[in-house]
Amino acid sequence: MIRKSEPLSPSPANTTPTEPPVISVNLDSKTLHTRLPSGAAFQSQTLLTSQKTVAENGENNPDLESLSLDSTIHQNALTNGQLSQPSILQTSGETPGKTLSQPSLFSYCREISQTALLCMFTFLAIFFLCFYFVPTAIEEIEYARAKGIQKAKYEYSQKYLDEQIGTPDLTKLSQAISQKTLPSVVHIRTAVDRQNSQEPLFASGSLSPKMNFHGQGAGFIVDSDGYILTNNHVIDKMQKVYVTLSDGETIPAKVVGRDELTDLAVLKIPGEGYVAAEWGNSEELELGSLVWALGSPFGLSKSITFGIVSGKHRGDFAGSVYQDFLQTDAAVNPGNSGGPLVNERGEVIGVNTAIVGDTYQGVSFSVPSKVAQKIYSELKKSHHIQRGWLGLTLEPLDSKTARKLDYRQPYGMVVTSVVRDKQFPSPASTAGIAINDILVRYNGQPVTSQHAIQLLLSESNIGQVVKLEFFRKGKLYSKEVTLTPRPQAYQ
Repeated sequence: MIRKSEPLSPSPANTTPTEPPVISVNLDSKTLHTRLPSGAAFQSQTLLTSQKTVAENGENNPDLESLSLDSTIHQNALTNGQLSQPSILQTSGETPGKTLSQPSLFSYCREISQTALLCMFTFLAIFFLCFYFVPTAIEEIEYARAKGIQKAKYEYSQKYLDEQIGTPDLTKLSQAISQKTLPSVVHIRTAVDRQNSQEPLFASGSLSPKMNFHGQGAGFIVDSDGYILTNNHVIDKMQKVYVTLSDGETIPAKVVGRDELTDLAVLKIPGEGYVAAEWGNSEELELGSLVWALGSPFGLSKSITFGIVSGKHRGDFAGSVYQDFLQTDAAVNPGNSGGPLVNERGEVIGVNTAIVGDTYQGVSFSVPSKVAQKIYSELKKSHHIQRGWLGLTLEPLDSKTARKLDYRQPYGMVVTSVVRDKQFPSPASTAGIAINDILVRYNGQPVTSQHAIQLLLSESNIGQVVKLEFFRKGKLYSKEVTLTPRPQAYQ
């Protein structure tokens, strides 16, 4: 609200000058006082302040609208030269005579510095979060992904099992498998010829009483021409091998070839037109897959047991680094060795080979079909197994050695020796590998253990060109070499 402390009438020219009138403007809790100079004129800064106040407090206040009108009139008067420049501007609560100033160059520089510091701290905070928390977040995402896959498999399996409740499928399946595979399974007996007797089998098919029998096992026909696959330990050091077919006929067999490192052997019986077993793919097996083991435990031919796959790639406990077993809980006892392990389609996915202890204790092991099929083909063709070599010795890589060599990958093995023989040059020496290098990959596959590298070698062929990747002094090197047979001197 605007109030006048004195009438705004012009003073006579001959009178004594009086104090300039004061205009008071009530603005909420503050009162703006403006003392007019001679000539009874409002100060321009007061007028501008009044106009700003009207704009900020709205258009519906009559008192402010009146103030705005008066301010406009006096502003025009100032423009026409009728009013003088402002002399004093004072608001209640302020120190009289205080003047307003623009931001200085120092203030501007200070604002720029504060912005730069804020940007720097923001960058450091983001870097800290990325360095410390992003790996953890990625790990959590991978865990969540793995849990999601497991959950999906669980839900699918649960639905399938619900649909199978009350059906006789498993019984019929086992019956069908035995009917399909037993004609290919044979019973094997080994003997030492007593007094070097050359007496043949009796006409009835029974064996000569002069034979001293030392072992028995099982096998299965893999070719209609009479080729049989079994375990090497079943026929090892035996002079005579006899095969009893599913129809009861007993026939002498000849050893075609054998491999001690994988414990496999190939036999041949005369004749043709035999029922051969079908190969399956052991790599397709999952934990929990149904399997059936066939053989002649304790001489009881045509026996079949049932179980599941309990584990894969069990080889660390075996006597040979070339052995890579399937673990099952199907009952395997002495006499089952060499018999087939089959899947739900009746296909051979393994060769029953070993148990823990003298008799079955819930754990049995089989050579996977991926290995057995390759060994069988090579033994049938060349009667022995030639394996490639690298000509180096490897040791596991521990954290202390990895830090010393500045190596940060989770796999790889340290080279502790390299064969450098002019007569038998090794692929490792040809590639330039040296002691304390780290063998990282073999033909693109990570090297995780001595067992793993030997399996990779066993899957390669003599004369094959392979790529070796090794780490040395902060750099990764890659060389291609040709695999050569392991010399007899280094067997």
